[in-house]
Amino acid sequence: MEKTGLEKYTLLYVDDSEANLYLFEENFSEEYNVLTALSGAEAIEIAKEKHLDVIISDQAMPGMTGVDFFAEVLKINPGPNRILLTAYSDIKVLADAVNKTKIYQYVNKPWDYDKLKTIIDHAIEEYKLRERNALLTERLKKQTSELQELLKSKTALLNQLEQSNEALEKSENRLQRIIDLSPIPIIVEDIAGNINILNKQFEKVFGYTIKDIPTTAKWYQLAYPDAEYRQSQKQLWDRLIQDAFEQNTVIEPIETIVRCKQGNKKVVQIQTSPIDIDNNIVTMINDLTKIKSLEKDISYRMKMEEELRKAKDKADAASKSKSEFIASMSHEIRTPMNSILGFADVLEQELDNPVMVDYVKSIQSSGKTLLSLINDILDFSKIEAGKTEIKYELVNIRGLIQDITEIFKFSAREKKIDLITEFDGHMPDYLMLDELRIKQILLNLVSNAVKFTQTGYVKISTSANNTSGEKVELLIKVKDTGIGIDSKQQKKVFNVFEQMEGQDSKRYGGTGLGLAISNKLAGLMNGKILLESKKNKGSTFILKLHQVEIAGDTDEQKTELDSGKEKINFKPAKILIVDDNENNRKVLQLKLKKYNFEIFEATNGAQALSMLKNTIPDIMFIDLNMPEMNGYELYNKICKNDILRNIPAIAVTAYTLYYDEEKVLNAGFDGYVRKPVDFKKIFTILKKYIEYEELTETEDEKIAYRDIELKKDALENLPLLLRELEEQSAPYLEKMRYIQPKKVVAGFAQMLISLGEKYNNKPVIEYGHQIINASKAFNVEKEKELIKQFGLFVEKLKKLLP
Repeated sequence: MEKTGLEKYTLLYVDDSEANLYLFEENFSEEYNVLTALSGAEAIEIAKEKHLDVIISDQAMPGMTGVDFFAEVLKINPGPNRILLTAYSDIKVLADAVNKTKIYQYVNKPWDYDKLKTIIDHAIEEYKLRERNALLTERLKKQTSELQELLKSKTALLNQLEQSNEALEKSENRLQRIIDLSPIPIIVEDIAGNINILNKQFEKVFGYTIKDIPTTAKWYQLAYPDAEYRQSQKQLWDRLIQDAFEQNTVIEPIETIVRCKQGNKKVVQIQTSPIDIDNNIVTMINDLTKIKSLEKDISYRMKMEEELRKAKDKADAASKSKSEFIASMSHEIRTPMNSILGFADVLEQELDNPVMVDYVKSIQSSGKTLLSLINDILDFSKIEAGKTEIKYELVNIRGLIQDITEIFKFSAREKKIDLITEFDGHMPDYLMLDELRIKQILLNLVSNAVKFTQTGYVKISTSANNTSGEKVELLIKVKDTGIGIDSKQQKKVFNVFEQMEGQDSKRYGGTGLGLAISNKLAGLMNGKILLESKKNKGSTFILKLHQVEIAGDTDEQKTELDSGKEKINFKPAKILIVDDNENNRKVLQLKLKKYNFEIFEATNGAQALSMLKNTIPDIMFIDLNMPEMNGYELYNKICKNDILRNIPAIAVTAYTLYYDEEKVLNAGFDGYVRKPVDFKKIFTILKKYIEYEELTETEDEKIAYRDIELKKDALENLPLLLRELEEQSAPYLEKMRYIQPKKVVAGFAQMLISLGEKYNNKPVIEYGHQIINASKAFNVEKEKELIKQFGLFVEKLKKLLP
């Protein structure tokens, strides 16, 4: 909000953080003249010297809080509106801010530029309106005083008709012109309630003319249709008028709600004053509806009977709005996630550099975990029920743990701590678990372990104890060498909003919710979280789940888990992709490109129908949410054609409400995938509807399994190499027997490279570089596998001895 011309409104922003002051100046200095202060004391001196249009202060400041500062400012200059910034919702602080310092509004940190700018503009507008109203009131009082004199003169001049008629007519015209030109609605009435003057602004704002309301009684009847509310307003007004006449004072402004001629309601401020000895009254009305946006306040001031009658309608409307909001947010979030994860999948396929591939896999793993949490948040049925539903599905626990290590490997590397995984050899390949909930628990446990560990390692280990032929007791341990937890504090950490006593919240952060939620989730899955810890000696959190079902190898879901890893060759096929989003089409096209399918793209339903006149695809992927003609409408048109109706049609959507799948299948679609599209599901769908042949998988590319070939000089030097290799590798292998510290692994790899170069043995050099690449990419599993297979590699070298 800017002044006319070159002058800007002046803001004073107070915050003890120089970074926050800089950020505020960067964002608002173009629109306003921004003054800043690092403390309340400094700001008070500025308030004494400068003209200010609005004052903004942070609450949490040393020495003098925002509320204390505003209390001092009120003594100096109470005019400019005050806005309080706070990073938390302390009811007492906010109550003090409202009651003691009369703040205009409080804003939660971090603030949003557009929202804060709107609040600042409204605060300035309201302040300037008050200033203008005060000036107009004084001017009107002065004008009404002149009117009194003119009316007195009129009485005196009646005795001199010939001399006074012209002067009286001029005076009346002048008064009428003053009133008509006023930007504020004005009513002039006598003590009997007859309205003598109604200016044009009044007619413009409220719609009534003097013919509609010749008397105040008629005004009350039209402006206050509710009899009870009308009676209360009339009694209040009559009492204030009487007091004003008796004391010869101006009535203090009051707020009320009136109905306009068109039927809409307005919140107004009314101020009245007696203007002459004949008991005439002038009333000025300010329209505050737009400024204060009091739609809710209006409803609160209505009769309780009307509130009760409308309660059900409001509840239904709120429920519908919530449902629509969640559906919309699901679409808005999942659509860009589809591009992020889709292009990450494509990038993984295109990259040859193993380090870069591992980086991309980290993006994929983190993105999928974020997406799973988004799905949970946006599940409307869970929000409505107020509870969490456990969904069991086929889970590869090794893959799940690997996903977790992918997420935290970079933060562990930055802190120079080792992130280790260890698996029980008796662990079944697949278990029936709620993968999202297990990940949610482990994300919290591993995040805490990394956060509270400065040196050493964080180790994730799993074991399974058989309780029957079909079920196991699953243990997942997260052990760290961090700060540990005192025995007296160990029970507290599982309580809601409680953290370890003495914990540096600024250093470690956190809300005190993570462990409480994790423990409840474990309970829902027939388990619990145990804690073993000693202060300054590390902690071990144990997720213990009872009676976990072992999944059979023939489970249909396993096929989907392994989809995409199979080596197959699809027969030639035509695929139609219908989606208005270019990135979504491009992701699908790139994913399907390697199978040499003939891809057709349509940006909308009309274009798709036009294509189908000349091309008959083998399968169609149809986005449900498209402008003009959505996916349902397009599919209905396709089904009316006898030739097209038998083409498999797969619905693709970013909406995730619980009834979506049922709606899609009832519409007749052959399948349903959600955005971001999981290519494993696409792969499974393609196998169902398009003919293919299986190919023989190639041998594993690990160097330990490859046949080794050596040049003549390398063969001659092989005995010397093997002797040094066994001597130098022994201490490294001993140190890496249980854990693989990064420095030891790097030393082991460099030793292999050095010996390989010394004896011109290329396979040994390559083996060392593979270990280094796995270590740099934080690929713990590959690193462990290479170290584990080192013995086999040495045996293969020995077989080459002459």
